[in-house]
Amino acid sequence: MKFSEMTYTRPDIDALLARCKQLAAKAADAQDGDALIQVYYEQSRAFADYTTASQLANIHYTCDTRDAYWKAEQDSLLPYFSRHSLRLSSSCSMHFFLGFLL
Repeated sequence: MKFSEMTYTRPDIDALLARCKQLAAKAADAQDGDALIQVYYEQSRAFADYTTASQLANIHYTCDTRDAYWKAEQDSLLPYFSRHSLRLSSSCSMHFFLGFLL
């Protein structure tokens, strides 16, 4: 797939945070390491759309910083994520999941 063919959809941060809370509870209830690893994979999939969207927005904005649309997307994603990064990291961090394995 060419970069120009990749579609951008603004991620739903509130839905991502809700999913993180669900996964944190699921991880806490995991009966064994295999179940916990599956939760970790679910967490990775949950972040995939956000990561792709933020990277696309960043690339588009970097290519032309005069483009008002991509500036707005870049401006909306970075500060919003920064405000919620602690909530995201406490709910969905790799360290959280790996802590159950150690």
